[in-house]
Amino acid sequence: MEQNIEKKRRKKRGEGEYQLYLSGGKLSYKKAILAKCYECMNRYVDGLCDCGIRTCPLYPFMPYNPGRRKGRKISDERKQELINHINTVRQKIVGSGGKNEDNNYT
Repeated sequence: MEQNIEKKRRKKRGEGEYQLYLSGGKLSYKKAILAKCYECMNRYVDGLCDCGIRTCPLYPFMPYNPGRRKGRKISDERKQELINHINTVRQKIVGSGGKNEDNNYT
């Protein structure tokens, strides 16, 4: 019976990261945020839900925040603008022999 309950238990976001922190392991920024939210929410004993603390600087990254940041989306138009800018800068550098306007190497 206990095995069935353990299998059905949903993994809490940040649980593994928090255990890693406690054991002295290194955490990435993302893992550190997940671990902190896990700790701050008292290990989600009340359930896996949004904390609602909008004044917290980590709130935009909170794992159960319905409006959390999930990566940056760049439009195809913006991507092309960035590629054109990079190519322009490269041409200026190559055309100047690697020197900038002050005749210094970049």
